[in-house]
Amino acid sequence: MPRRLLLAMIVLFLAPVLMLAVVAIRAVNTEQKIIETRFATLSKNRLIDLRARVTTLLITRARQLEKFSITDTLKPEELRSLTRNITFVTQLLLVNKNGTIIYPSPNAAQTNAEKEFLQRTAQLWKARDSFIRPSDIATEVNQRSGWYTWYWENGLEVMYWRRLNNQTIVAFEISRPRLLADIIATLPVRQNQESVSNGCTRLTDSRGQALYQWGECLETDAKQPFVDIALDEPLEALRLQYFTAANFTSSILTSSQLAMFAGITAVVFTIALLGVYVFRENTKTLRQARTRVSFVNQVSHELKTPLTNIRMYAEMLLSRLEDDPEVDPNNEHYLRVVVSESQRLTRLIANVLTFAQRERKELTLHRSVQVLDQVIANVIEQFAPALVQKQMNIRFDSGAPTPALFDADAVAQITANLINNAEKYARAGGEVLITTQQHKAQLRISVIDRGEGIAKEHAHKIFAPFTRLSNKVTEGVSGTGIGLTIAQALARLHGGDLKLIPSDIGAHFEVTLHAPEVQT
Repeated sequence: MPRRLLLAMIVLFLAPVLMLAVVAIRAVNTEQKIIETRFATLSKNRLIDLRARVTTLLITRARQLEKFSITDTLKPEELRSLTRNITFVTQLLLVNKNGTIIYPSPNAAQTNAEKEFLQRTAQLWKARDSFIRPSDIATEVNQRSGWYTWYWENGLEVMYWRRLNNQTIVAFEISRPRLLADIIATLPVRQNQESVSNGCTRLTDSRGQALYQWGECLETDAKQPFVDIALDEPLEALRLQYFTAANFTSSILTSSQLAMFAGITAVVFTIALLGVYVFRENTKTLRQARTRVSFVNQVSHELKTPLTNIRMYAEMLLSRLEDDPEVDPNNEHYLRVVVSESQRLTRLIANVLTFAQRERKELTLHRSVQVLDQVIANVIEQFAPALVQKQMNIRFDSGAPTPALFDADAVAQITANLINNAEKYARAGGEVLITTQQHKAQLRISVIDRGEGIAKEHAHKIFAPFTRLSNKVTEGVSGTGIGLTIAQALARLHGGDLKLIPSDIGAHFEVTLHAPEVQT
């Protein structure tokens, strides 16, 4: 297979495959982003559900604490007993409307628990923040209850408070361990228990430290949470974070992606099959073409020898008849026709054989010392009877008399093809002018006719093999379409060229040859 055709087939195969690959990659990336967005939404909704559980827990605790009837008339012992009965409360607190602590009173006898409570809440009394302010300046005076949080020893403390009718504040300090245990009890135990995928989920404090975790966090998981939300007030310092592998979504192959990959594979496989089919058919066609060319070459070789003999004996017989005045003139005419047609067949066979050598890249020259004008004159002599019969005049302006080194047969073939071209397509002009020039090592042959000529837009086509221009001049004229191709190839083998020279009238072909002069 020719290299250009092979490259074209490779490009035809790779171009659609690469385009499909680009489209597939872009489609996969787009779908991965969609999957990631959907998965993030699902994961976030799952964390929001868990957050709602914690919020429900606090609401339940608040309702439970609202049920206790506590007044500022209760004695410390009664308040201590009540505190012990509420398992999730660490300490009770009573503050009068002036913001003064009436239980546990700093000025009365205190238990160790009460002392520790006052120590934990010391910053509250200094700041006089929120509900602890006196009722006449408290902004929350119209608020009847609420949650309050503060930090103690890097831990979050939580207190629920409510305002009595006499503006006395009753507050319940929630046990930190118990609150954490209750929160954890509302959360799943295993990741696959209520999760949409692998990975792990953490409950973290304000410093990012994990308080609780379910699921398995791997080294390959991303360092930043895939989804991160804060709990509702008053626990907004605590967060729920979901971690998963960084490339988690890229490992998911959806049914649409599988279908797309299957389709691309089918297309690539089909293109490959078509490529193999075209390659085999082209190889088969080339093999058949080589067989036909070989057959034509073989036949041409077989025809060449008997045709040469026919031509030689016809020319010898014609020579004898020309010297005999008693011979019927019609016989001489008939014999000239035989000679002319045999010469035409000889040129045709020579062109076929030369073209075959060119295709096999075996075309070579056999240089010898020759005179260009003599070679051209011999060719013109061969064409003379045919041109006279077609009422065409051939004029030869010779200018290359010095012997030079070139292939006479090749130059004769070039000239014969150009004259034959003029004979076929320039009958209307009635004249063919041939000139030769010789300057140092360069020979120049010009063949000019007065016919219709060749249009400028067709000038670049005429040297391509098997080119047949379609116009009124070529209509009805037979030809192989290889004469100018062979002539140009032989001229270039001589280090020269064959060109069509722009001309106002007819066609003007110019042959240049590199042929060093030889002094004899």
